[in-house]
Amino acid sequence: MQKSAAIGVWIAILAMGACCSALAQEAVKDAAKPAAPARITRPSRCMADISYEDLVSSYRKDAGEWTQSDGASVVLSLTSIEHDGDPVDVRQPTEFGDCYGISTFQTLVTSKGDVYQSMIDSFAVRGGGPGPLPKEVFAQLQPLLDHLPEDSGRVPPAGHKLIVTVIQSGAVTVKLYDRANLPDEILTMLRLTGARVDVLLPTFQPDKKWSPDEARNLGMHDFVTKTLTVYEGSAWPEKGGMPRGGNIVRVIPEFWQPPTYGGYWVNGWFTPDGRYLLVKWGLHVGALMYDTKTWEPVTDPKLFPQNLSNYLPSEDWRLGIAVTNDGELLVWNQETHEVLSRLQGLGVVRSIAFSPNHRQVVVDSGSDENVHKWRLTIWDIQSGRMVRELFTGDRGYYPYERPVWWNGGRWMVTSSTNSKAVLDVTTGRLLGKFQLAGCDPRDNLVVVNELLRQDCFVNQAREDTVLEWSVDGVQKQIDAFLSQSAGENVH
Repeated sequence: MQKSAAIGVWIAILAMGACCSALAQEAVKDAAKPAAPARITRPSRCMADISYEDLVSSYRKDAGEWTQSDGASVVLSLTSIEHDGDPVDVRQPTEFGDCYGISTFQTLVTSKGDVYQSMIDSFAVRGGGPGPLPKEVFAQLQPLLDHLPEDSGRVPPAGHKLIVTVIQSGAVTVKLYDRANLPDEILTMLRLTGARVDVLLPTFQPDKKWSPDEARNLGMHDFVTKTLTVYEGSAWPEKGGMPRGGNIVRVIPEFWQPPTYGGYWVNGWFTPDGRYLLVKWGLHVGALMYDTKTWEPVTDPKLFPQNLSNYLPSEDWRLGIAVTNDGELLVWNQETHEVLSRLQGLGVVRSIAFSPNHRQVVVDSGSDENVHKWRLTIWDIQSGRMVRELFTGDRGYYPYERPVWWNGGRWMVTSSTNSKAVLDVTTGRLLGKFQLAGCDPRDNLVVVNELLRQDCFVNQAREDTVLEWSVDGVQKQIDAFLSQSAGENVH
């Protein structure tokens, strides 16, 4: 049998039969006609009330019929069985069958590094793959395939299952893990393959919710303007508009505006001492640093990097990441005016945040064309070497705010299009996500005296409120979740 044909049939088998025929056809579209798959005899009731031995042997048997004896084939499958919506009693049949309310997510990596993904929900196939894995990423999978961590030898509760199947050198290995307590090696597999598998995590409830009246006194609101006019002694009105009172210090000519609308945006930040003004003009010009004594751009490369598409300063402005027009990333020391290091292989950079001790920087980077390639990485600013990559856990991670260091630099708070989450900086593990129900988040996410505050709109009047989490409060919820997961009844 052709190896590509075997892979195509294996996709159909693991994806539970004919419902995934389109996925199988995609895998073998350039190959000879594949042999007809064997009859699927999958245990009933979503595999929730059968023994560990029966479940694992069933997957091993199905995979074993399509292994290759030449030692060349390598296939990895990550299959999760998850609740879709409200939990169901899997022991009670419904009009839609025993698996109603359960979704199966699958990521399959072939011997060529091709990635296929599917979601089966009410017998419909959705989703695609992120494309072939880079050779260096595929090489990182190999030691994980060779040495899968031991599982508990028990069947996790309904909706908790992650089934890892490896076909290698004609042998089949099947392990069964609980998505609420995954080993580091399996988390690495999910990260490397871009698997659409949710890790079960606690959802952190806030310690406090400030009323709209109280929130107004916290001074967290931000304002954006598309004109670059420098005011002094003015106040922003609560509901927007132009500044009130004070004097106009300077209006910087906008002679570089493109002829069509939308080709630029304007953001400006003063240094803490007020000596310089960083202006990001967007697509047309990039980032410029103005001297507020002369109101002219700083053109001496010894004082500030030139030809920048972007500049991302630390909160205290001591350091910054300068992105050149050529795509080079420079770690810039604003105090000594020197390049400390260069960061390699990051692609588009959305946001950065320097650690409290100014020794590391976290970078949110990736590709605007492929959401699967967005990464959250930590770098040593002196050597320019990557320290570790953080696993965000979102199926479609796409950043929209700068990361925030928390808990004395031990935790990282990241915001994506799907959620806001807390990660452990030392291990790279995802610790949990924030409960934001009923909150339309604003851009502002700040840490004040180790209290994390999220500014958001509430109610139809879109009044501002602020949600607040403490380190102790989040840690207690993590401990409670881990204790509950360890003591959950398993079948």
